[in-house]
Amino acid sequence: MTPQRWKGAGAVFLVVAALLIVAALVSVLTSATPGPVAFLQYQATTLNPLGADVGVLRGVVLGAFAGVAFFLGLACFVWSALREAAQQRTEILAELTALRTRGNPAG
Repeated sequence: MTPQRWKGAGAVFLVVAALLIVAALVSVLTSATPGPVAFLQYQATTLNPLGADVGVLRGVVLGAFAGVAFFLGLACFVWSALREAAQQRTEILAELTALRTRGNPAG
């Protein structure tokens, strides 16, 4: 795979991570449903324990997947940079070898 394709894969992973982060936030923030509150009267919020736990758990799992996707994206960018550096070193070595053999009349 070329370094440009690795960069593309990294960008895709970062977009997926962003979407998963948004989904995790929506899941966690919508998991608790407060009960009706009258004007200037404080009431305890009613929570559905099973529903809240499921929403929070879903948010945590989505957040973990978002972290994995984020670091996979970063790894793709690092691998792309390493491949580009290796290609540049190979090109430089080939140029130096050509100059060395051309400048050496005995060899």
